[in-house]
Amino acid sequence: MWSTITIVTIFVVAVDSGSVGLCRTECIEQNARKIVRVHLKDDLVMAGLCNNKTDTTEGSIVTPYVCHKNVGLWTLDELDEEGVVSFDKLCPTPEQYPYELRSTCPRINENRDETPMALDVDEYPASSGDTPLLLA
Repeated sequence: MWSTITIVTIFVVAVDSGSVGLCRTECIEQNARKIVRVHLKDDLVMAGLCNNKTDTTEGSIVTPYVCHKNVGLWTLDELDEEGVVSFDKLCPTPEQYPYELRSTCPRINENRDETPMALDVDEYPASSGDTPLLLA
């Protein structure tokens, strides 16, 4: 019986990974969030990304994202019918993918200068040790 379950599980994983094209899980989760729902439609992968609320006793928020299977770039899904949805439960623990794998994810305007808002958590520059300016 266990061998049958194992074979079915392996088959499902192989079919699932092929059906999402270039839309990689690690590119949207970034070791900080977790996909909790996925819908496939034509060449699109639509996913709900879970974030815990600031006060973790209050639950979580699921935000819709979309990715074209042939492009692999995740963007906020502004056309999603449900939109952002609150839940009473906390998010599942996110997978931890190595930086080398996440660094290969497609990005919008890859040739532009990086700003602190566009940097990955692992890439954020360390303090230079300079004294901050005082505001008068």
